[in-house]
Amino acid sequence: MTSPPDSDFMRQALVQAALVVDRVYPYPGVGVILAHGIHVIARANNGEPGQPHAEVKAISMAQKDGWPLSECVLFTNLEPCDNVGLQQACSRTIIDSGIKEVHVAVRDPYHLVRGQGIARLQEAGVGVVYGEYEEQARWQNHRYFRRFCPKCGWPIADGKDEYHRE
Repeated sequence: MTSPPDSDFMRQALVQAALVVDRVYPYPGVGVILAHGIHVIARANNGEPGQPHAEVKAISMAQKDGWPLSECVLFTNLEPCDNVGLQQACSRTIIDSGIKEVHVAVRDPYHLVRGQGIARLQEAGVGVVYGEYEEQARWQNHRYFRRFCPKCGWPIADGKDEYHRE
């Protein structure tokens, strides 16, 4: 049996984020899929402020079920946070879990993250695959992105695939 393309898992992460994106705004909707080979072993999304982030939820579920996290791959629509706020930094939770590979659709524009989550993962030896479904992930959280990165560029309202730079 062959493993599914990584894009199948990233699409599922986008679905998880879509379930909460309107409910959690002004925070971003985050969806996570944790895979072991061809199997999805955990799926999670973020909740209200102060609740565990999606990455932490997925890792906790997998740990409870006894999965070997060093053999798992995490897929997320948004870069894992690297700042400690109401919760521990997700990048550190991922590193501590032993996960060796993380797929990230889009970087987080928030000034306390902005590439730092990806950098921390890479510094710790975690392989990071970046950019799969980037435009879809950016559009999915477009209100959050506009709030923190007004000059990032947004799809024009007429439905074209062009980007408008504000």
